[in-house]
Amino acid sequence: MLNPTQLAGLVFIAIAGIACLMARPRGPWRALAAVYGLLFVDMIFGLRHHLHDWVNAGLIADGLYQQRSGGQMMLLALLGIGAVALLFLLFRPMRLPARIGLFSTAGMVLLLLIEMVSLHRVDAMLYQPVGPLFLIAFLWIGLCLTTASAALLDKGAQRRGGKRRSRSLNRPRQQRR
Repeated sequence: MLNPTQLAGLVFIAIAGIACLMARPRGPWRALAAVYGLLFVDMIFGLRHHLHDWVNAGLIADGLYQQRSGGQMMLLALLGIGAVALLFLLFRPMRLPARIGLFSTAGMVLLLLIEMVSLHRVDAMLYQPVGPLFLIAFLWIGLCLTTASAALLDKGAQRRGGKRRSRSLNRPRQQRR
């Protein structure tokens, strides 16, 4: 049974994924739709939590559970550095909506990774109740709506032909007459 936070996550992840499928076929939109599809499956089955529990069980069995915070911090730092490096590699010239969609999707993936690493202080903040939802749900909602808006904005630009200025403004002044 899904709790309200998971349900909100599912709804907004689905919205973002569908919007990415509706965006222009060029650019990162199909790949981002696939990422949101994986996030949707993860949200239903709690794969990140199962992986976290499996790793913790191994650490407890080896007697290393109490010493994990230093390793967790290093893992988070490496994940952050890796995410930034990957974004720079993917950040070839692309339209602004595509960049926005890429960054907001990276934010969603980073939240998932932060949950998997599970530092107790960070978890306490992310799972702080805010009304009927935990804080993390509002972060998911904001990132998903940002991605969806960027995808639909890019689709709108495609319908307009991708041009923001009229052709006459692109010609030198003497030729406009």
